Amino acid sequence: MRDLVVDKIDAQYKESVGISDREDEFDDTLAAALKALVGVILTLTDPHLKLLSSLSFSTLTGDVSEYARRIVQLLREIVPTIRSSVAPIYFNSVCTKVMNLKENGMLFDLDVA
Repeated sequence: MRDLVVDKIDAQYKESVGISDREDEFDDTLAAALKALVGVILTLTDPHLKLLSSLSFSTLTGDVSEYARRIVQLLREIVPTIRSSVAPIYFNSVCTKVMNLKENGMLFDLDVA
């Protein structure tokens, strides 16, 4: 975080920047924000994923089922907003956390900070 601040200020002040006492607060705030984004994505996709458990796979036809189309449509609506709101490294972190939770079946465990 210090490097981000130092890059934005005049050269004569760079050596006097000391923000180590604020970095923990920043990290905690960032973790809470990412956790909230993960929670939003999980909340929005949960109804569609729960539908999956009640589907009869013998009735599915074609390459993509209706439930998958709904999830893709939802993600196409929310992902651009999230992507434009956070730095790429944090966006990647959010996506990874969502997929890890879904993959491990922990749909409601949002303690991912």
